[in-house]
Amino acid sequence: MNDATRREFALLDWLVARRPPDSSGVYSLAEMFGGNPPVGDETLWMDTLQDLDQRGLIRTAIVLDFFASGVRLTAGGHAETLRRHERRDDPLQRAIGCRRGLLLWAYGLDKAAPVTGFLSSPHASREGAVFSERDIDAAVTYLVDEGLLYASDGTDSDAVPVILVRLTARGKRHLEEHDSERSDRGNVVYVMGDNNGSLNIGNRDVTQHGPTAQLRPEPASATVPRELAKLGGTVPLPQFERWAVLPQARLALFARDWMSPFLSGASNDPKTEFRFIWRLACSEWPTSLRPKSISDALIDLLRGPEVMDAVARHAEVADLAWTRYADQGRTSFGALLRADKDTGEPTAWARFNPPPTDEHSLFGRELGCADLLIAIRHGHGKAARKAMTLTEWEQTFKAWLQRTLEVAAFLARFGADLAAEPVARVAVAVSTTTDMGEIVDLTSMSRIPGTTTLPWFLASAAANASGISVADLSRAWMTTMCEDVLHLDDYDLTNR
Repeated sequence: MNDATRREFALLDWLVARRPPDSSGVYSLAEMFGGNPPVGDETLWMDTLQDLDQRGLIRTAIVLDFFASGVRLTAGGHAETLRRHERRDDPLQRAIGCRRGLLLWAYGLDKAAPVTGFLSSPHASREGAVFSERDIDAAVTYLVDEGLLYASDGTDSDAVPVILVRLTARGKRHLEEHDSERSDRGNVVYVMGDNNGSLNIGNRDVTQHGPTAQLRPEPASATVPRELAKLGGTVPLPQFERWAVLPQARLALFARDWMSPFLSGASNDPKTEFRFIWRLACSEWPTSLRPKSISDALIDLLRGPEVMDAVARHAEVADLAWTRYADQGRTSFGALLRADKDTGEPTAWARFNPPPTDEHSLFGRELGCADLLIAIRHGHGKAARKAMTLTEWEQTFKAWLQRTLEVAAFLARFGADLAAEPVARVAVAVSTTTDMGEIVDLTSMSRIPGTTTLPWFLASAAANASGISVADLSRAWMTTMCEDVLHLDDYDLTNR
């Protein structure tokens, strides 16, 4: 909506609200502005008054003191404004208008941006009314489901959580081809279910030929992995030292509902499981890479002492080894942790998905981002401790957060540039068979009466230079677990 239309609608709406029921009243623009009209806009408002007068919607009496000029709403102007209000308030047309406006706004973005920026665009209103937060939330959900828009959790420069959106390639075609709001779902490939656990699996394998890329076999150091050090001076390195807590744990829900690559009769049985997921931005993978090269590098990462030490916090890992399992072409790579020749349920499993292509994005994934999920059966093995103290849980969160550098080095091995946008995100998803109390040592602690304990804990965070340290983030997650899941009474005063 341009400024001329905005002035027109504002005047007509004000006159309809002021118009006496039995006769037409004459008002001045000064009254509309509460006695404080915008000085310098006389010419613009003169054009608006003349246009509306010529169309028979108002009658005007212009005087030297312009904003004191008389304005009267005609019967035609009253009827036309009421008809516009009916169109404006129609829920179907409002929903369609908001979706269309969001797509048009997103078309002008050069990268993912906070959806709140839509409100300041000329596309954020319909028939003179700005779209509400509820309208925008519904539109984003619809467009994401249709594959026209990407949405992800992120933070702004002040570490304030925001929802980032970006147009997909399909969304661009939708606009450029002047398609209808109803999109064709035929080309969407789904590889994961929604947050309620449903699953749609599809596969679109693309065979590409080219020279085999040679991996750099140097082991990663305990501080700055060599693959990341080699990037210095060529691209800006992402920072993983400071984070911002995300109140909406969508990535954690995604991790919780991701199905194991090992499918058996017991796969869907409730089990106590710890899951950690990394979503890191990076460039597309070189087309010359052999899938086995990617799988081998994934196994090297999982077998490394840093990851194995983190896994050992949850389960007994002696005599267990990571092996390749259930790869899906170039789109997804799996691995299982179990004893040699064991064919039963694994102690842990992992799934790595390279960045999806722009043309064939995958449900739940994000353009320009790679995902790595590691899931462990918490307390599995005779020597494993199931219930850990709050301090041990805090240290466990910290141990997994510190593995972000190794995951970034794994991506860098293939020459993929680690981009700054969208920002890196991490999430933890802990599930139990009854409630979280079965895996937390609650000795000398009591729960708040009248509360219900959930069987899972979800938390997520986004990298942010203005955020908190890894140690503080671990403590924040532990605090959330105590207050919102376990509902502990005076846990902070208890010796942990």
